[in-house]
Amino acid sequence: MSGETANIAEVAEKISKEIFSFFKWKNSGRYNENFPCHNPEIHSKSGGGGKSQFKAEHPCDCVFSYYDPYKNRVVYLLVDLKSYASGSIQKDRIRKALEGLAKSVDCAESSGDWQKNYVPDDKPWSVNGLLFIYNHDNCFDKDFEGMLGKIKTESLPVAKGQNLYVVSPLRIKYLMTVCSDIRRLFHEGEMPRDYSFFYPELTLHKTSGDQDQYPATIELLCAPYMIVQWDEYKLPDLDDGHGLPGYIIYYNQPGSDYFEFLYLIDSLSRYQILNSKKRIMIRIAHDSPDVDAKANFIRAKSRYISDWGLDEHKRNAIERIGFDIVPSEVSRLTAGALAWRSE
Repeated sequence: MSGETANIAEVAEKISKEIFSFFKWKNSGRYNENFPCHNPEIHSKSGGGGKSQFKAEHPCDCVFSYYDPYKNRVVYLLVDLKSYASGSIQKDRIRKALEGLAKSVDCAESSGDWQKNYVPDDKPWSVNGLLFIYNHDNCFDKDFEGMLGKIKTESLPVAKGQNLYVVSPLRIKYLMTVCSDIRRLFHEGEMPRDYSFFYPELTLHKTSGDQDQYPATIELLCAPYMIVQWDEYKLPDLDDGHGLPGYIIYYNQPGSDYFEFLYLIDSLSRYQILNSKKRIMIRIAHDSPDVDAKANFIRAKSRYISDWGLDEHKRNAIERIGFDIVPSEVSRLTAGALAWRSE
């Protein structure tokens, strides 16, 4: 591997470390370690001249893990890190990466070698795959979801009970925006470093574990919004000052219709968040927020209060919801920067 290629690969590694630490994922600390293939006949590929080449090993760029409060188990994500220039993000390349990742995850579940390195205890666990596609030149402007939709996922060799997730360049940008905003709020004393992620009690899914330590699952990172929560905390620069408990709803939609916010406010009501007396802030972290997003939010609040004929207590709860648009984050980390740093 050339120095330039190594630096490009390292960009995705550094970005993934930085992002997922904010969402309370654990990093195994092991990178670029292969492990033996346990199904060489199934995972073989065609060689030149129609000959079959048996697969001896699977790649494992890195492994992240977190506790899933709905599943009551530790979820391990075997990650394939890709750092591509915009012109290299193509359907065939993505499909090939997904196929290889599916085979790696299939083997990891039954591999004693993989489990010895990455599964430290006997707690209930499962393993899935994560394809992390970072655009290191920040120039990708195509419809990634449309490109992904053209891949016949049903033909991928995904084993029963396993899942593959794709974090696209735009999704990475959203996650970086959230991380940057949380970092800024730390600095300004608006929230503590001791926070967790909110999961409502659902009819078919009940939470378990310590809610003060809940991480953001991969499903939450791919959802239209995520809710960060914290309790009262001591302000670092004031001996007798305390920050208020609160919620932040990071919203990954443009806010182009007030019906979006009607649904969101109704969800907060059903989750009992409006009754909590905590600070509530909705922060749009979308890449292209609508110019009328704030006006749509204000209209939604008025419409919700009017439609439900709420009492003064409920009206005050809705009126105190804060709203802001977070500037979209663009990574300044490039292969060239790493090359300068390493010299």
